[in-house]
Amino acid sequence: MHHLRIATLVFLAGLASFSAAQELAPTATPAPAQPTPVPLQPDDARLVQIVELVRAGLSESLIAEHVGTMQPGFKLTTKDLLYLKHNGVPESIISALMNSPKLAPTPTPTPSATPTPTPEPTREVDGLILDRGFGKKDHVGKLVISREEIRWVDKEDSRGNLTLYPKGIRAINLVCTTTGTSSFCHQLKVKMIAGETFKFEDAERERGGNRAIQAAVEALKQFFPELTVIEKSK
Repeated sequence: MHHLRIATLVFLAGLASFSAAQELAPTATPAPAQPTPVPLQPDDARLVQIVELVRAGLSESLIAEHVGTMQPGFKLTTKDLLYLKHNGVPESIISALMNSPKLAPTPTPTPSATPTPTPEPTREVDGLILDRGFGKKDHVGKLVISREEIRWVDKEDSRGNLTLYPKGIRAINLVCTTTGTSSFCHQLKVKMIAGETFKFEDAERERGGNRAIQAAVEALKQFFPELTVIEKSK
């Protein structure tokens, strides 16, 4: 009986020591899960197509020829090279990518200079006299004729300058003096729709000259072919 009590005490002591050891043992921490690797992607998205062509079994020469037609050319980054190598693209194709033709930068167009507007052609007829009517002093000047207007430039007084517009002209008469079989034209009458009539004479009339009147008639016919110059003889 005494031996049984001792054996029981020894068993209980051993059980207590085992329980204490179990409580003191550290709990094992589970290892953290490894992150799923992100698939490598190229900087130039067109390289995905190249990989697809390689995987489709196309020949290296055919793919390299296709690369030469792609624009703009490729500028491979380190990431691009790693992507190609990781996907088994042959070095011959990688070399073709690196040597692909690059388009020359488009030159910036130089703004063209604004063209200087061409002045309206004019013709000046000098050596004329404006007949101002009875009792008024005649003024010497010139006619400046263009398609837009007929200007009288008074050489003596700028206040005597005139501007006649073709749309306001009713008739143009050329006054001539007939002697025998010859005709001497010396005066140009411009009749306006408003009622006024302007008489221009050749400054050389008294000396038998009419070159200025002839030049004025030629200029009027040149710029205003729709107007008829009617010759009237005395």
